[in-house]
Amino acid sequence: MSTADLAGLEPAALDEPATQTLTAMPPGTLDHFDLVSRVDVRADLAKVSAPTLVVAPTGDRLVLPESSYRLAAGIPGAQLLELPGAAHILNPADRATWLRHVREFLTELSATAA
Repeated sequence: MSTADLAGLEPAALDEPATQTLTAMPPGTLDHFDLVSRVDVRADLAKVSAPTLVVAPTGDRLVLPESSYRLAAGIPGAQLLELPGAAHILNPADRATWLRHVREFLTELSATAA
């Protein structure tokens, strides 16, 4: 949920989204967070040669937008897509925007490969 989505909820209404989030966490999530905090791949980003689209939901509080900006800056030729106000888990409108941009990105790749 974005900051705007959360701001519209009464405190008592936060229990349901919190429970849904905990229930939806796959096994190994905490181990993944631990790994991400210990591994630094910044030096390897310049070696990425595949076409890359980096998405930065600007309301994300799990993966901060600054991390996405640094990721895009480190990958040669990477394209950056900002989703203003979007959270880590995209709402239906943000998912539709994301999907449209991903399709455009893939279509451009197909056109240049042909």
